[in-house]
Amino acid sequence: MVCIAVLGCGLLGVKIAGEMAYHGHKVKLYDSNLTALNAVYDKIEEDKEWMKSEGLLSNNTFIGQIYCLSRLEDAVKHADFVFEAVVDDLPIKQDLFERVTQCCPPNCIVATNTLRLDITAIVERATNKERTVGLRFLYPVYYIPEVEITPGGFTSGKTIETGLY
Repeated sequence: MVCIAVLGCGLLGVKIAGEMAYHGHKVKLYDSNLTALNAVYDKIEEDKEWMKSEGLLSNNTFIGQIYCLSRLEDAVKHADFVFEAVVDDLPIKQDLFERVTQCCPPNCIVATNTLRLDITAIVERATNKERTVGLRFLYPVYYIPEVEITPGGFTSGKTIETGLY
């Protein structure tokens, strides 16, 4: 089991957290918006019902657990992998990456889920830049198992090879 932090409780963040929990991982879901955090359980239950109706969910529940946290430090403290899924705004992502990489373990891989921003620019103030990468889930997350991996200017080959193995 891998300890995963997902940052952002929007549509994509909740689905990424659900996908990781479905496969047995411990997921810490962070958002500074308490309303968004409080809506996570209902969104996950809706996703489970949809997956059951589509024949995608063989169990009645996910194997892993999802914990909702309002403190970033608690979400990333013991994470093996961090998925950032916040609004596609460069200053917001830069601030978040700077904070995350100061709080997470030095061997933690930190991934941004950007559609249009330069990954190298996002991580310019981060520590352990070689452990950062662009990683985009395709939608619908539960239905498409592939992800798009985009190395940044600092991403090491080892980070790409390590992934979630």
